[in-house]
Amino acid sequence: MLFRRLSKNYIQSLFYLIPILIFAINPFILENSLTIKQYCFDLLFTLLCLNYFLEKRRASIVFLFFSIWCFSSNAGLFFCAAFVIYNFIKAFDIKKKVFRSFGNFLPYFLAPIPYLIYFTWYNFQDGAQEIRSFMMHYWSQSFMPLNTGIFEWMALQVNAIRLFIFSSYMLLGLILLLICSVGIFSILKKLNDQDNKIYILFLLVIAIHLGLSSFHLYPFSDRLLLYLSPFFILGLGEGLDTLCRKKFRLNSSLKLAIFLVCFLSLSISYASYLPKKGSNLTDLASYLKKNEYENLYLTLKSQIALKLYSDFVEDSTINSKLRYARLIEKKKLPRKNAIILSSQPSKFGHKQKRSKSEENISQMLKRNTIKEIKKIGNIVIYKAK
Repeated sequence: MLFRRLSKNYIQSLFYLIPILIFAINPFILENSLTIKQYCFDLLFTLLCLNYFLEKRRASIVFLFFSIWCFSSNAGLFFCAAFVIYNFIKAFDIKKKVFRSFGNFLPYFLAPIPYLIYFTWYNFQDGAQEIRSFMMHYWSQSFMPLNTGIFEWMALQVNAIRLFIFSSYMLLGLILLLICSVGIFSILKKLNDQDNKIYILFLLVIAIHLGLSSFHLYPFSDRLLLYLSPFFILGLGEGLDTLCRKKFRLNSSLKLAIFLVCFLSLSISYASYLPKKGSNLTDLASYLKKNEYENLYLTLKSQIALKLYSDFVEDSTINSKLRYARLIEKKKLPRKNAIILSSQPSKFGHKQKRSKSEENISQMLKRNTIKEIKKIGNIVIYKAK
C-alpha cells in the first residue's frame, strides 16, 4: 500500500500499475520481507519516510521518527544526511548569498545523535573490535575500490540491480534496466522541479552510500540495496511513461511489446522464485535416518553449512552422525556405497540452475565414481559407486 501510494503520485498514467506489480511480487523483496532483519526495516522505513515525511512536519515528530529509524537500520543515517544536505541547499538564497533559515534541517541533524552516542559507547565494550573485524572481512568484497577495479565493481553492482530488482533472466532484466535508465535520465533533466524531491533525496542517499563504501565504512551489496529498490522501480515506471506517453510517443505495437516484456518478466520471475534458500536440515535428517549407508562423507563447504545449521535439529543421533562424518580428501576416493553431502546452492530466482560443484565433486563426476541421488535445499546427496 505504501509503494502503491508513491507510484500513483509520481507516475501520472496507467503505467503506475506496472511498478506496483513488480514491487508486489518481486522475489528479492519477498524473500527479505519474510524475516525480521535490518533489510526489511530498511525498506519499511524508507517507504514511510517517502510517504509521510517529504512535506514539512512538526520538528518533534521528525526527530522521533528519524531517531527510531537510525536505531533500526543504517539507512536512517543516510536519509538524515540527505535531508540535511537538501534543506541546506534549499535554504541558501543565491541572489542575496545568505541562508534564509536553518530550522528546516535541524531535526534531521539532531536525530542521529542518540544512536551515535550509543554506537560510540558500544565500540568500547568487550568484543566490539572482534565483531567489527569479522564484519569487515565478511563484507570485504562489497566496498567500492578507488582504483582501476572500480569499473568492474560498478558493472557488478549494475548487474546486481538487474538480477535482484528486475529479473534473474538476463535478456528480460537488461530490457527493464534499459527502460529504467531512460526514466532516470528523464528524472535528471528536471531535478529543479519541486515535485521530484523524492528522486533528489534518493540520488543524495546513493551518493552518500557510495562515499561511505569507498572509505570502507559501509558495504554496497545486494541485500543492503533493498531500501533503494523503490527508486529503481519508480525509475522503470518513469521510463515507461517517457517512452510511451511523453517525448517518444511510441506507436501502439511498440507499446504492446514493452508491456508484454514487463508482464513476461513478472510471470517468469514469480513462477521461478525459489522461496527457501536454507538447507532444509530437518528433511535431510529424515532422509539420513530412513536410508541405510555404511559411511558418510562431507565436502568442506557442506561441513561448514551443516555446522552452522545443525543447532536447529533436535536429534542427537543425526547430530552425532554429522559430527563424526569424514571430510573428503582430494586424493582419496570415498568407500563404495558411501553417502556424500555437498553444498550447491540454487541460483537466485531459478529452481533448476545451481552454482558450480565443488572441485573434488566435479572431478569424481568426471571419473564417474559417484552419482547424484537427491537434492535437499542447498545440499546435494551423492552415492559412491
